Amino acid sequence: ADSSAARKTIPLSNCVCQKVRKKGAFVFELLPDNSPRRLFMCSSEEERQAWMRVIEEARRKRRSPINLEPYQWYIDTYNDLQINLRSASSKNEFSSHFGQLEELKLQLPIQ
Repeated sequence: ADSSAARKTIPLSNCVCQKVRKKGAFVFELLPDNSPRRLFMCSSEEERQAWMRVIEEARRKRRSPINLEPYQWYIDTYNDLQINLRSASSKNEFSSHFGQLEELKLQLPIQ
């Protein structure tokens, strides 16, 4: 690979992905270790959520030595909740998202 391609690589292993609140815009940011923050704008909330989910999945697949497929729904639910909690702009919004945990029965893989 040439050096120009390497400069465009964003290491996801220790990267934080979160919503950015901008009125009328659907933006998320990546905060990689030892690199500047990267902002990405999407055309809709659904597109932003899809990008954030794919990035979280890519991060998880790199780190996981076990098969997590049977637990995918739980992992996706957790990731969605984490994204929503991080981006909550008020105590009520945070409490609303956090309240979703009351109805969940979580299954975790143990090795």
